[in-house]
Formats: sequence, C-alpha cells, structure tokens
Amino acid sequence: MANTYNVHYAGEVITGHEPAQVRARLGKLFGADDATLDKLFSGRTRLIKKGCDRATAEKYRAAMQRAGAVAILEPPLEAQTASADQTAAPAPAPAGGRQQDEHPATQAAATAAGGDAALQLRPPQSAVLEEHERTRHVPREVDTSALAVGEQGERLSPEAPPAPPAPDTSHLGIAEAGADIPGMSSDAPPPAPNTDAIGLAPEGTDFSDCAAATAPPPQLDLSGIQIAAEGEDLLEERYRDTTAPPAPDTDHLSLKD
Repeated sequence: MANTYNVHYAGEVITGHEPAQVRARLGKLFGADDATLDKLFSGRTRLIKKGCDRATAEKYRAAMQRAGAVAILEPPLEAQTASADQTAAPAPAPAGGRQQDEHPATQAAATAAGGDAALQLRPPQSAVLEEHERTRHVPREVDTSALAVGEQGERLSPEAPPAPPAPDTSHLGIAEAGADIPGMSSDAPPPAPNTDAIGLAPEGTDFSDCAAATAPPPQLDLSGIQIAAEGEDLLEERYRDTTAPPAPDTDHLSLKD
C-alpha cells in the first residue's frame, strides 16, 4: 500500500514572521474564517489535510512555509500503530479472546486518536528537525597557496639571542650595618644655584609693563531699557503679589497699667 500522510498545524510560526501576518496569509490560502483561524492558532495540533500522498503533502508544507507557518507531516495514526505492532512482541490473548497491545508507541497513538493532541509519535527513523530548521552547511574555499609544510623538527621561529652576560660585581662589597656610605657626608654644603641668567633692575624701575593689560569695559546695549516715571508701578498687575501678609502673633504681649 502506498504511503499516505496527514498534514497538521500546531500554530507554530517561522522565525522572522509576524503571527498576525501569518494568520492572514493562512486565511487567504485556505479560505478560512476567523473561527477556523482561532482553532489553528489555539496551540493545539489541528488536521489540515488527511490521507494524501507524499508529493501532495510536500506541496501543502511548501505553501504553508511561504505563508510563514510550520506544517507537520505525519503518517496516519493507523500506519503508526501498524508499524508499532510489527516491532512489538506479541502479547498473550486474555481470557475473553481479545489481544491487548501493550507497546508504548501503540498506546501513544491510541491516546492521540481520541482527540486533538499536542504531542504525537512519529514513525521510526523520522527526521527530528524539519528542513527549514536545519543549519545550512556552506563550503568555503580556503586559499592555502601561500602556506608550506616545514621539515620535521624545523623551528617555527628564529632562535632567541643569547642572554647578556651578568654584570661584574667583584669590586662591590657589603658594608656593616650602620656604616656611613662614602661620599654621602651630611656636613657638605649644598651646591650654589646658577644665577648667571638673572639680573637686578636699576633702583626705581617701574614694573607696570609687567602687569596684565586692563580689559576694556563691555559695550552694553541699553536701547531697550527705559526709566519709569516717578511713582509708576514697576510690575504689571498679573505679576504683583496681592496676598496680604499674616497678622503678627501678639499672644505674648500685654499692656501695663
């Protein structure tokens, strides 16, 4: 019997696509109304196409991928159960004559058959990753024409120069603790400073030429300023404080007779 496939959708959106735009594209692709689209994007696995061949299933997957949705291709649950029955060891029939299949794959398939299941069992040797989830290997051409292999034991870098010889310390010695260091007597006067480039000005010399020049007064533009007439209010009505000051506290005062 030719292999058939069911096309499912669990609401997964390809990275880089906006969910709202994917929803609109799927609605246009399948001619689905809002109620149907709410079911498709509910997070539960929904059946899109049942019992189609591989080529048709791939066409559905490609169309949904162009819309930004991730389609799930799986054999029908009956095929998964049959595949699990072939790999499971036959169990003895119960007293009623009905054989009970205890294989885990068959139990998972039977559980999923009872309704929309978020998890389903794929057949053996199925690909774990979808085609769009796999990392693309791009071969690179590396130019090695400028590289060469050295002889065995050949140094990869030139030898370091020899270390300089140790300084001659045969003329040095260690003085006793507390001994004076020769040539470092504290009684020697300090050397006189060199004043050859310094001279004294004649008596009464004016040093005003050394003072900083007086800055000129700033040029102020007073054309926009006027002098108010005597007794004229300086503030406009809106800027005046019209609140009366509080009366002083006289509770501590008294009148003498």
